[in-house]
Amino acid sequence: MVKKILIPVNEKGFPVGEKHHNAKLSDVEVELMRDLYEEGLVGYRTLARFFGVPRHTVVGICNYYRRVGTVDKYKPVYFGENGKRVKSPSGMHNNRKM
Repeated sequence: MVKKILIPVNEKGFPVGEKHHNAKLSDVEVELMRDLYEEGLVGYRTLARFFGVPRHTVVGICNYYRRVGTVDKYKPVYFGENGKRVKSPSGMHNNRKM
């Protein structure tokens, strides 16, 4: 059985937000971090310690230099029974001529 999930991608087709392969924080954590900083409740150093990321990452997120990609569409990604990504679901055939 093949499992299909939809991941958000930008206009170039690259994953954005928490679905990006290098993302360390969820979208909810990023929003919380920005809210706490913008309300003046905590500083960069405290946020960095709390979320377990470097201070420069917090600065980039809070100043909207990082994690600013916008979702253009959703792209289907398929996973096999073993949890590994597969190119297409079973039952679909490539129409390439050999």
